[in-house]
Parts: sequence; structure tokens; C-alpha cells
Amino acid sequence: MHATSRMRLAALRSIAVSLTSQQDDLHVIATYDPAQLHPPGDSDDDFAMLIPLPSTGGSNSRQIIANWRPDVGIWTGGHLNGPAIRVAAEAGTKLILMDADTDGFRGRRRRWFGDPVQDTLNRFQHALAGSPEAADLLRRAGFPPERIEVTSRLQSVPVPPDCPDEEVTSVSQELRGRPVWLAAFAHPDEFGFIVTAQRNAVRLSHRLLLVILLEDRAYLSDLLSLLEGMTLRHAVWHLGDPIDDQLQVLVADDPEDLGLWYRVAPQTFLGHSLVSEEGGRCPLDAAALGSAVLHGPHVGAYSDSYIRLTGAGAAQLVPDGNALGVQVSRLIAPDLAARMALAGWDVATEGAELTGRVAALVRTLLEADRAPHARA
Repeated sequence: MHATSRMRLAALRSIAVSLTSQQDDLHVIATYDPAQLHPPGDSDDDFAMLIPLPSTGGSNSRQIIANWRPDVGIWTGGHLNGPAIRVAAEAGTKLILMDADTDGFRGRRRRWFGDPVQDTLNRFQHALAGSPEAADLLRRAGFPPERIEVTSRLQSVPVPPDCPDEEVTSVSQELRGRPVWLAAFAHPDEFGFIVTAQRNAVRLSHRLLLVILLEDRAYLSDLLSLLEGMTLRHAVWHLGDPIDDQLQVLVADDPEDLGLWYRVAPQTFLGHSLVSEEGGRCPLDAAALGSAVLHGPHVGAYSDSYIRLTGAGAAQLVPDGNALGVQVSRLIAPDLAARMALAGWDVATEGAELTGRVAALVRTLLEADRAPHARA
């Protein structure tokens, strides 16, 4: 799979998860042009390899194809790398053009015939166009109309962390209707903002509970020292421990509990977003599990997802601890948080149909490749 933008790279991760979860012996390699994007540090978790593929020169393409001999290749968008696509096709890789858009072929509309792009396009077995206009461009380029589908635009589809229903039910019953908000992936430099927000918000809602989920237990002692200094009643929680009615802050130090608290908390502040150069954390898992999203301004690594959520009314920017406390207090109203959560679920799942279509298309090509007389 080749990504031509950060958003497309995130969406390809969703497709990779869908494919590998259904077929254990399938391995997905992702490539990207380092001149077009700089992937976030955790973007290779769901790929067997994440490899830079510069648009200049073909030696790297030949090396990747020779090493991995992919059965199927997916190219996203336009900006076609002719040498890389030619090398793959000549090696027998079946190729899919996905999320084709007019931007990817900007400036070529009046000179299709004789253009090297036309020869490159003819090497694809199938094209998924992200709009009727893109499909028309492909047809005018001579791509067979029967091999073109008009689909929705490629979007990342979350694979949220799992949690048994009985655990969610048990914790929800123990809370007995208390308003809850979650701070997940908090950076140590954000602890002060988060705790200040809780101290301000609890003045308006004395039963409000803050759950801070740590991604690293090494942060625990610093957080506990801060909570003691700010005289907020707190405890470190482990699954099965009772939740005291007097608690104001509950610290969960096991990242495996993320799926539970996303489901229990109607609103979530996603950390690493009030600290510059941290890049934020992906918000789609929280949105998919029914939690309204609050975040700071530094979410560049996942800006496409935050823009989609904000546009739908499912996410809210908070610049500091005071603003965070104001928004937390506002979203205690169940109808407001529910509207944001529903909008977030719509955004988080809008790419599921296309993800399923691509996964099915890949499986069809793989099965044809393994049929009698197919390439070994």
C-alpha cells in the first residue's frame, strides 16, 4: 500500500487491520513519499513494514518489489510514481488505484493522450474514484469504464480497544449515575491543566469524577504528588476495586483499561495536545465508543481526524486548564454530550463501507492469484 497523505496513511492502517484480522498469513507493507508526509511515530503498528518510497528514482522501488514480491498493490490518490508502478506491474503485482481525485492529476486534463500518466494508469486492474469528476478524468484518460467505481472518499476507520460488556456494566452500576470525564494519554506537562480543570468544574458539580488514564506508570508518582498538593480526594484504581463516593479523581494506571473508560465516560480529553510538538493522539477510537472529544491545539499528527470531528460538532478545542474546566462543566449536561457523541460516531464510522469494499477486492485478487495456473 502506498500513501500520498497522512490521512490516507491512517486509512490504510484500517484496511490493513481488516485484512490481517481475517487472514493470519497476510502481511501488509506500507510505503510513503517522505517529500509528501512525515508519518507519526505510531503509524507503523499495523504494518509489517513502513518504508519511505521517494518519487525520484526507481532503485528503491525495485528493491522493495524484489524483497517482498507483493501479490497486490494499492496506490492512493494521484501523483503517480510511474517507475514504481511499472516495476510492480512487471513483477506481476495486481494493482488497485484507490481514492483517485482530481487534485492528484491537476494540470493534466488537456494532455492525457501521449502522456506517460496514461501508460501508468493502464497498469491498474481496478480504480476507485473518490468523486464522479475523478471517474470522468479516468475515463477520458482511456481507463476502461467497467473497471472504475465511484466510491466515498477514503477515511480512517478506527479499531477501538475492546472491553467485555460485563466490565462496562459493573463499573457503570458502581458509579450510580455520577458524571464522569476521562483524561487519556495525558503528558506530565498537562497534569496541572487537567487537575485545575477538575478543581474548577467540581465546584459546579460536586459529584463529578475525573478519571486519569496513564499511558505510562512511570508518570504515577508525579501525578499523585500533584493531587496531594491540590487537596483533591484521589485513589489509584485497579479493576475490581470499589469506587468511593467521595472520590474526586481516580487514577487508572493500566493502559489496557482504555476501552472500558472510553465506554463509561461521556466526554474525553485527549492528552499530548496542550503540549507543543507532541502531535496529539488519534481521537477516532474515543468517538467510535461514544465519548465526546476535548483536545488542545497541538494535534498536528492527526489534524485531518480532528478537523472532521470538529466540523461535525463532535470535538471541542480547549487552549488551557481553565477552558478545559469550562467545557467539562458544560458537557455534564447529558443532551450536549450525547449530541457530540452521536456526531462523533457518524464521523468515526463513515469510511467503514469503503474499507470493507477494498478488503473484499484485495481478497478477490489474492484468491485469483492462488487459483490454478496463477503466478506462484
